[in-house]
Amino acid sequence: MNKENVLVTFRELGLIICKADTKRKITCPIWDKITLKSVCIFYKMGYVFRDSQDSKKYYSLNEITEKVKRYLAVL
Repeated sequence: MNKENVLVTFRELGLIICKADTKRKITCPIWDKITLKSVCIFYKMGYVFRDSQDSKKYYSLNEITEKVKRYLAVL
């Protein structure tokens, strides 16, 4: 099984997707899942991720990549 193509929901990772320019939560996102390969695409499109428990904590591209890798390692 190729774990790079496994879809993981934002909820499973404990993330909320936000717009990078306003830092506001996207209430009805078109995408609700992420793969390891699609992490950089979200950042290029102008989205950032924040923690679902702590609304002041925003994750960088590298932090999200590591978070997805750790989640996939458990599977």
